[in-house]
Amino acid sequence: MMAALGAMAQTGTIKGTVKDAVSGEPIIGASIRLAGTALGNTADLEGNFEIAKVTPGTYELIVSFLSYKTDTVSNVTVVAGEVTTINTSLFEEGTQLNEVVIGGIRDRASDQILLGERRNASIAVENIGAIELSVKGVNDVGSGLVKMTGITKVASRGIYVRGLGDRYNNAYLNSMPLPSPDQNKKVVELDIFPTTIVRNIAVAKTYQADQFGDVSGASIDIFTKDPAQENFLTVGLGVNYNTVTTYKDFITNRDGSSDYLGLSGSKREGPVAVDYNGIHRFNGETDPFKTTFGRQHINAPIDNNFNIDAGRSINLGTSKLGIIFSGSYRNSYRADFGPNLVLNSMQDPDKNFDRDRYAFNTNLTGLLGTSFAWNENNVIRANYLFVNNSNNTYTTSLGDDFDVDSPSTTDRLRLRSRYLQTRMHNIQLGSDNTISNNLKVKWGGSYSTASTDEPDRRELSFTTPQGVKNEGTVSSTGLGGSQRYYQLTDEKEYYAFGEAAYSFGKPNSQDKRNKITLGYQRRNKDRDVSFRSYQLLFPPGSALLNVPMNVDRLEEVLDDEAYGSGDYTYNDIVDGSNRSKANRTIDAGYAYADLNITSRLSIIPGLRVEKTNQSVDYRLQGTGFNDRFTKIESDDFDLLPVVNAKYNITDTKILRLSGSKTLTRPNFVELVPVAYVNENLQSTVGNPLLSNSSIYNVDLKYEIFPTGSELVSFGVFYKNIDKPIEQVRSGPNFISFFNIASAQVYGFEFEFKKRISSFFSSSSKLVNGLVFDGNLSVLHSEVDTDPSKFKDQRTRDLLSAITNTSRQLQGASPYMVNLSMGYDDLFTKSSVQSSIELTYNVFGDRIYNVGTDKRGDEYEKSFGTLDLVIQNTWQSGFGVKLSAKNLLNPDIRLEQESGPNATKDDTITQSYKAGINLGLSLTYRLMGN
Repeated sequence: MMAALGAMAQTGTIKGTVKDAVSGEPIIGASIRLAGTALGNTADLEGNFEIAKVTPGTYELIVSFLSYKTDTVSNVTVVAGEVTTINTSLFEEGTQLNEVVIGGIRDRASDQILLGERRNASIAVENIGAIELSVKGVNDVGSGLVKMTGITKVASRGIYVRGLGDRYNNAYLNSMPLPSPDQNKKVVELDIFPTTIVRNIAVAKTYQADQFGDVSGASIDIFTKDPAQENFLTVGLGVNYNTVTTYKDFITNRDGSSDYLGLSGSKREGPVAVDYNGIHRFNGETDPFKTTFGRQHINAPIDNNFNIDAGRSINLGTSKLGIIFSGSYRNSYRADFGPNLVLNSMQDPDKNFDRDRYAFNTNLTGLLGTSFAWNENNVIRANYLFVNNSNNTYTTSLGDDFDVDSPSTTDRLRLRSRYLQTRMHNIQLGSDNTISNNLKVKWGGSYSTASTDEPDRRELSFTTPQGVKNEGTVSSTGLGGSQRYYQLTDEKEYYAFGEAAYSFGKPNSQDKRNKITLGYQRRNKDRDVSFRSYQLLFPPGSALLNVPMNVDRLEEVLDDEAYGSGDYTYNDIVDGSNRSKANRTIDAGYAYADLNITSRLSIIPGLRVEKTNQSVDYRLQGTGFNDRFTKIESDDFDLLPVVNAKYNITDTKILRLSGSKTLTRPNFVELVPVAYVNENLQSTVGNPLLSNSSIYNVDLKYEIFPTGSELVSFGVFYKNIDKPIEQVRSGPNFISFFNIASAQVYGFEFEFKKRISSFFSSSSKLVNGLVFDGNLSVLHSEVDTDPSKFKDQRTRDLLSAITNTSRQLQGASPYMVNLSMGYDDLFTKSSVQSSIELTYNVFGDRIYNVGTDKRGDEYEKSFGTLDLVIQNTWQSGFGVKLSAKNLLNPDIRLEQESGPNATKDDTITQSYKAGINLGLSLTYRLMGN
């Protein structure tokens, strides 16, 4: 305590308020900074600000905000141990500007500003800003979302909001829709977006007419950093140690150094660069593929990351140009070890493997943003985002496969080398124009490309003595036994919009006017999916048959000499089903009004009209390359009404109500009846009979804002889904998708952010710096799988096979908890800003796979995560962050319940530990003139 007080005595503090010079109202979000330093802050809901730990001296204080003239307060003297008070007022800019100040844009990375926007918003929107993401040690958008109320992440299936998975959510970048490079997901994997490019993340769980209508969980909007409001350069680097993997034995393929940057390189190209429409005849003396089946053992290096941000603000007479660049690279080595089982209705294993999985992951991201304001009423913005994500996985599975082998004294050994590269380009252009005091217009558009390339997946199957992992005899029987596999998914998306907002009526006592908004949106998506399989064959008489091979030296056995001698070859599996195409075009018009019925009550009715044309082209297995595609077409017209209401009980207490109708559509891949075989040799096949689901949503929320930095919120919600789509496992090796009759989800949410000083006063800086925040979600979901509600006999038969007709919705957790405790300036020294944050989150058991044919449902079991983050930032711009994540290191488990025919208890089907992650990162920020 004495050390902290001593440190305070060496520095001073600047406090004050920022108000409108005419009305006297506080200017929420005004930017206050000390010229020539990295110190600054933003005004809270009452217009108050504080800049602490200022080295004694004389400064210029620059105060700015959008549409106000910048004020520079000179000769601000700071004395050690004292508080300097500066109260200032800003005048609005006139129609003739001497200078346009982009620097007045609200700092939406700040918690206080985001809370202020949440309080003032007409509809309920939750935000998490870049500052909070940094304090909590979050490195990517996906990890940041699970810190928010009612949001969890299900392994390999993406984000779930209020128990609703991928198909019920939408992702946007700067309010423009994002494509998904993964054919199995509607929402792009949000882990690929590093927080280094993020200003804030907004989550709207209630619907508004300007959002696309295929949503019921949430519309997730990632806002990238604003173009520069000042000149700066920030450089950061870091390392991360994982207790399971780092410096331990790690198995990977031998495919080359380009993997380090996440680039597949030409080495993985197949024969004739894999012509997906032709037939290959394999002749010659050498293996036609550039890669080998070899692997290597290494000691896994420590993870590392690097980022650079730069900004430039340029005055051009009465106009201003802002530019920002952000680039980052990160990688990780991860391994997990544990059982991997597929069970039958008797709870006995159809497949029983011990699995060792090694993954090297990379992320390379670049963002370039510009903003040009030629006067206060006209601003145009452009952004370019590039993301390259790679996953290089090597899997060893040893055990029994009773679908292939009878019980014996031997094991089945499967080796799989899989490289997955995801790449996205996104270009955006948008403009905000104030035509008059009553009329504002927005327009813009985006073009995106997204691809997932799986080049040269190599799979080998061996027979080995029980428990032997390093050698075996070859087998080439059965699909997925030994093969090379290529798949490429390409998606292109165009988006354009125009919107006009007209304000009318006299301002009420809260200075709000009525407003009507009209808009049009067009979204066109094209997707092309191609795959190719080359089966590895060992002809009769091959010198390699029934000869034990050392799996660590396969490149010496399966080499050009053996290929030239005819000891192995490839069978090009020729099939017209190797390609499918899809297109969806949505034309939407919308209208909504923000009507101030009284000084405290606002009602926002809206209507959205969507016309959707969709086509999916595919060929069935067994057809030829030149056969015609089978086409699935739909032409839908949907009316989606919505009404939101907001009642300000007081200035700090708000009641919100929302009701809406929305929908969800099947993903393209869910309609295509072509099999994709996973690592467990299970086939996932689409269902062309799927139909859209209609959803009815009701939300009620009560929010309290005790101060500009505090929040308490209570909410309830209800959703009724007609004919929801679920993934169903029919038999041990077959997975498909079906409409079930109906589902309901309802629950309760609680959220808080409080300082301990709000409960009792204290002179201790340590006590006053203590902050608690967290959220709790409790939900109940139930589904109706009554087959009699469907006319299609196939659907009726498959729904009749579902084991539990009464159960919770797939992927829905009955509860979710996030808790956080933090100190501001715990380790305070002269001119140092410090924080420490301890976070914990946990979810309840949730269904991972729906059981059929008397098999029980498979659950992902509950586990908790505990993280600790400590960071210091010096006034000089230098920063240090220490993190310890997943401190509890729990077992991550899947468990199948006993079905009605089972003779055994619930059984663990997968289990592993992810390890504790210890991180260190350094940053340096240089401010310019």
